[in-house]
Amino acid sequence: MASKKRHVGARYRHLVGLFCCALVLPVFGPGLLAREQAAPRATVKTLFDQMLAECGDPAERQAILREATVVFSERIQQAQAMLGQDADEAHEIIEQVIDKTWELMDLKENNRAAYKRQVALYTLDNNTMALARRVRQSKGAERKKLTAQLQQMLQAYFDRKQENIKAEVQMHEREAARLKQLYAKRQQRRARLIERKLRDMLDEDDVEW
Repeated sequence: MASKKRHVGARYRHLVGLFCCALVLPVFGPGLLAREQAAPRATVKTLFDQMLAECGDPAERQAILREATVVFSERIQQAQAMLGQDADEAHEIIEQVIDKTWELMDLKENNRAAYKRQVALYTLDNNTMALARRVRQSKGAERKKLTAQLQQMLQAYFDRKQENIKAEVQMHEREAARLKQLYAKRQQRRARLIERKLRDMLDEDDVEW
């Protein structure tokens, strides 16, 4: 008899559970649980956080984010649009943005002139991407007008990049000239430098090698 009562009680609880589910599902919808368990949608901010995780300085991370947002806004927007289609491509875009931003931050600290030239070039590139997007969205006379503007902007970008390359070549030429001069001086003083280094190694003198 006791066994029969336990069986009836279990069956009753099962029926009550089914009844509650029948009441709840129409209100909340069958996809509620799936939506709650679904992973949050990735954003470029998530990608930035993942790639900058190794940077232990929060202030430095924020500086990178600020610089990237200003200089590479179109590329970041492109990455956000790509997330739903090709996550690997979006990841690669943000990785390139971070690499270029690190280079900019290094130039900013060590070579302000080169930093300004590079920012100007990236700004032009950003503007060409924004204008190209407008061209793709336009039609007729407006498209023709914007295409002409884009062509002019691309010419300006090309010229700016050529100037940057020329400036870099000149910098390397100056450095090469300095090294050639140093090499010639050391070659002339070869015997004296070797003798001085010998004395230094024998604790007889303290000289720069």
